[in-house]
Amino acid sequence: MFLRFYNAMDEYRGEAEWAFLETIARTVAFNYIRASGTAKRSAQTVDIDHPDVANVAAPPIPDYAEVEEAALRRKRLYTAIANLPESQRLPLQLWLEGFKYDHIAAALQISLAAVKSRLHDAKKHLAEDLGLDEARAALAGREAVGS
Repeated sequence: MFLRFYNAMDEYRGEAEWAFLETIARTVAFNYIRASGTAKRSAQTVDIDHPDVANVAAPPIPDYAEVEEAALRRKRLYTAIANLPESQRLPLQLWLEGFKYDHIAAALQISLAAVKSRLHDAKKHLAEDLGLDEARAALAGREAVGS
């Protein structure tokens, strides 16, 4: 900061010494804060001819038929979940979002046994509506509702 003050002496007009020093100190502090924020985003630079970079494969071309089929499966799942009774839908949605059974029970103010029973019933209804394999695939990763 004192080096900045020394370098800025030619800008000093001879009035309000503390205001001049305060302005320099504030600028130095803001620059430090900005620099610490950008340090997190800094990345390592690599030469484009570096062996690790030169052999990177292009991302695979998506199969649009599979993408469309997955979108249709998701839509059927959303519809099937929406058609569940509220007593089954709410625990299922919380479970799909990653909540544990005891947290679901506390949030809905029901017993742990009721949560397990309602989830079992909801999965059973989904298996009937969607078919067993499709319901298992949709519920396996718990990401279906969040996607």
